[in-house]
Amino acid sequence: MIGITTLHLKGGENLNFAIPINDAKRLLRTNSSRLQNLPDELDTAHTGESPSTEGEGPRATSIARRYYQQLFDAGAFSSGGKGYLWTAPTVDYVCFSDEPDSDTFFTFVAHGYDQEYAEVYAKWFKLVTDSSSDFQEVEKYYRRMQTIERTADYPYLHFFSADEFNEYTSAAQKVWRDGIRSLMAHVYEKGVKVASRMYHAGYKFDFKTVFEDAWWDSHELSKLSIEPSKMRYVRTDYRGGEADWRIETSQAGHCEKVARRSNVAPCTSPSGP
Repeated sequence: MIGITTLHLKGGENLNFAIPINDAKRLLRTNSSRLQNLPDELDTAHTGESPSTEGEGPRATSIARRYYQQLFDAGAFSSGGKGYLWTAPTVDYVCFSDEPDSDTFFTFVAHGYDQEYAEVYAKWFKLVTDSSSDFQEVEKYYRRMQTIERTADYPYLHFFSADEFNEYTSAAQKVWRDGIRSLMAHVYEKGVKVASRMYHAGYKFDFKTVFEDAWWDSHELSKLSIEPSKMRYVRTDYRGGEADWRIETSQAGHCEKVARRSNVAPCTSPSGP
């Protein structure tokens, strides 16, 4: 089975819509998963009320954030389930548009290779799996990994460990060693994943004036710039060819770290005197 059919187009029986089975399995395996209706985007239209956007900055309420929160609570962005106090996020960042009425957001994980990081990680992992290891030694290597990450050209990168890196072919390893970075973004509309985009950084092409110093997706001709100190992003889609590149759409917003999700139910105090 590759998917679960959710609806079809009447009059066109060959066109069906489905949820990928891997997405469905991940939800069903999490401890807090439950069957529920999809978010109803018509509620606002029925009431005639606009969604609350009280507050300024990244935490301001938006339609997209509500969809994200529902998926987050259902475990869509977490690994691990029953038996775990905490679940690790499967994505590093979630990004929201500055437009409060937008129902679209995207998540991403950025990967890169750093030889020193891989070597330090190997030493740290060996120590942390040995119960007789000196805590100060473990802490020393861990802090060094953090320093390497903070001072990287893209501080939000997830560096490969030596084991992860060795899973690639020698040709792919050479590409990573040459400094290529990748960023996988998943785009959601109304709480449903509608697209995945693979951005790269580090390539040199004739149209570098368009894609220089940014992530870009050659298939979609899309440029993604992320300012690391405040995690502000600008995503620009281009159309055209050769030297005639034209901006079709542009969107700005902010990104924030995806939190770990707790599997522990909150405690409530009994009411009474």
